[in-house]
Amino acid sequence: MFELLTAEYLFEPQSQGQVFSKDDDHLAQIIELLGDIPPSVKQGGRYSRELFDHTGALRYIKHLKPWPLNRVMHEKYLFEAAEADDLCAFLESMLALNMRERASAAEMLNHPWLDVDWDEEATTLESVVW
Repeated sequence: MFELLTAEYLFEPQSQGQVFSKDDDHLAQIIELLGDIPPSVKQGGRYSRELFDHTGALRYIKHLKPWPLNRVMHEKYLFEAAEADDLCAFLESMLALNMRERASAAEMLNHPWLDVDWDEEATTLESVVW
């Protein structure tokens, strides 16, 4: 959905050769966008020891620049604040860092963001066209 609305990838990890891998950068981007990963998730992965140090910090990328999704939508893509709030509520339910807390596709079908007032949308479109 993010890609459809922005024509960009939500995450586009890069590798820095011997410094850090795409996996390291992907995790860094996730943390910058969605906040820190819960300790139970960090400790429970097959590759956790390769990606995180003993304190739970990323092993190879130390300096993160948090930029929450809501601010990204508002500041970079110029969504109105209310529009960004509604969209982020939709997206963040599917991006929960703990997979047990992630909304399923069936649950997302009933999300308020998908509830469009088609009469209002048609009126808005007509005014744009004419």
